Amino acid sequence: MWQKIRYHAFSIYEKTKDIDAALSVLCKYEMPANTSRKFYVGLKAELIFYKGEGRRLSLDPSLDAGVKADFSGLQQGRPISIDVTTNTDYKNIDDYAGPTRKRGRLYLIADVDIKTEKYELFPLRFPLCPDCDKFSHYILFMDTPEMGSHYWASQSQAVVRHCPECWSFQELTNYAYIVDSPLHQLREIEGEQMEDETADPSFKRQPFLDKESTPIVQFFEKIDRRLLSGLAEMDYTTYGPDGEGDWNGILLWHHPLVRNLNDELDYSI
Repeated sequence: MWQKIRYHAFSIYEKTKDIDAALSVLCKYEMPANTSRKFYVGLKAELIFYKGEGRRLSLDPSLDAGVKADFSGLQQGRPISIDVTTNTDYKNIDDYAGPTRKRGRLYLIADVDIKTEKYELFPLRFPLCPDCDKFSHYILFMDTPEMGSHYWASQSQAVVRHCPECWSFQELTNYAYIVDSPLHQLREIEGEQMEDETADPSFKRQPFLDKESTPIVQFFEKIDRRLLSGLAEMDYTTYGPDGEGDWNGILLWHHPLVRNLNDELDYSI
């Protein structure tokens, strides 16, 4: 029934260019109220995205748009498949790894807010792991700051390919930029949080790390020309009474669709 309704709605939209008119086709089909609501949300999300990107991406909402895709299209002359959602929490990117390998085309996820009619497009440009056929990920590791004039900054970085399924790490490129250490800044703030005079009750750890990490990720994506899935900073974790411990990468930030990276990555640069 869903594909029949979908075909009907897009036929109306092509004639009228009116989303509300296209959605009105739902009234012509008998179904439970919860199913009708589910179809309404999904259909409206697709129509919003189609209205915004249909011409630019040469979108085709036909029934053969592809496995796990709502649309096929073209981006810079290359075939793509797009899956539309209103909640990325229900999307497991590894579900798209197999179709990506088999079909040899890029998959994208469109996250649509049907209230604001805004959307964000996420290309799944993650490298396929040759061993497990799932997506692996490019992680930027930052070395811990050293004592001296740049005690507040990392001076060594590396882009590492990591597969969470196989727990493999492959160092690809190295850099030597002076980059502010988010962990150093975080610990200074956490020290202030312990004092009543300087404590900020509105401070939240992860939003702070996201804010500090974003420009770092954007900078290295530009120079390295890879889609980064995570940013980690080296830190010494103690586990013994005499200071025994290990150096690990502390995950500061991760791509919004990547949810299988450990908080601590057992890798050292």
